[in-house]
Amino acid sequence: MKKCILAILVMAVLVPAAQAEDDLAALKKKVKAQEDSIAQMKEQISAVEQRTGAAGGDNWWDRINWSGDFRYRHEMSNDEDSLNNAKGTQQRQRVRARIKMQAQVNEEVDVTVRLATDGSSGASATSTNQTLEGKLDSKEVWLDQMFMTYSPQDLEGFNVLAGKMANPFYRAGGNQLIWDSDVTPEGIVLQTTTELSEETSIGFNAGGIWLEELWASAGTSSTEGSDEYLWAAQLFINQALDATSSLTAGASYYDFVNVQNSGGYAAGNSEVSGLLANDYNLLEFFAALNTEVNGTPLSVYGSYVQNDGTESGYNQDTAYLLGLKVNKCTTPGTWQAGYEYRDVEADAVVGYFTNADSVGGGTTGQTGGLGSETHQVSYKHQLMKNVQGGVKYIMGDQIDSGGDNQDFNRLQLDLIVKFK
Repeated sequence: MKKCILAILVMAVLVPAAQAEDDLAALKKKVKAQEDSIAQMKEQISAVEQRTGAAGGDNWWDRINWSGDFRYRHEMSNDEDSLNNAKGTQQRQRVRARIKMQAQVNEEVDVTVRLATDGSSGASATSTNQTLEGKLDSKEVWLDQMFMTYSPQDLEGFNVLAGKMANPFYRAGGNQLIWDSDVTPEGIVLQTTTELSEETSIGFNAGGIWLEELWASAGTSSTEGSDEYLWAAQLFINQALDATSSLTAGASYYDFVNVQNSGGYAAGNSEVSGLLANDYNLLEFFAALNTEVNGTPLSVYGSYVQNDGTESGYNQDTAYLLGLKVNKCTTPGTWQAGYEYRDVEADAVVGYFTNADSVGGGTTGQTGGLGSETHQVSYKHQLMKNVQGGVKYIMGDQIDSGGDNQDFNRLQLDLIVKFK
């Protein structure tokens, strides 16, 4: 009897335990199925994100940066005619507005598009100013930049730019001896920077810039091969001197192809029957020293240009510029002062692309002149965050073919607002 009772008790314990094990196994099976389903869903979501470029919840608009600026300028100009008679003072109100979009296509490619005002109906490469005139009519906006940048991740310091781009060539102190600051070259440019040590790096820029596409229509003489373009190469070294000082020095070569005997470039350059009399093969040497004096930033820079493309009998082929900048505009209340001396002979640089403000534009400010020289004094003050006030005074001489000097004076008062 006791054995029978004991057997019944053992069965009472073992049967529920076996049932519990079966239930636990079934539950584990369900959990495993759910985990597999979740993993499959994650893979599907990841595949969709990779196709749409939205990995990690990064929306396309998060990869677009917007920036721009607005400038209001009051400008006064006074110069003399060829008989040294004062022409009187011109006063005008001018504005400039620019807005830029930079989109990150992926980790190696960016695309930049910028719109800007232009009072010349797009006919000027050296100005985005719009004069306030025209009986309150609407003002024009043009594509000022449109280019892509390729920066491969496995080639540090290597960039390829293609399109209508921000000026890719180094300009000591940002000077405008060869290139006005508003010029946006069009073509393909390669940029490389190589670090030789913690203190030393070498930069190299090279590319082809397209100026004018020429093609004769059927039945006329062919102009094939006479397209106007520019081959450019630039090499420079940057050397850190100490914790607050560095020196950059180098050379550039700009070979303007098929511009001789062409029209539209001669802003002060020598002409024959309205066409450029010379070729333009510009060799430039430049240097810039950036340092601090008693904690105040100081920059001294210079550039020298020789045109090796002038024909026999044309000797006005050199230009040089020396500049100085003191302090920098950063936080409200800070300031920057600057001075530049510029001496440009008539055929030293291409007049169409050089500083448009100096002596009224071009190399001489007039047709048939020998050259020009100017003194430029500038001051900027950071009024508040992203808002600057500035004043610039340009005093110079336009040197005519007889060797006489015509005075040139220009005063610019600026209010500049930037956003990013």
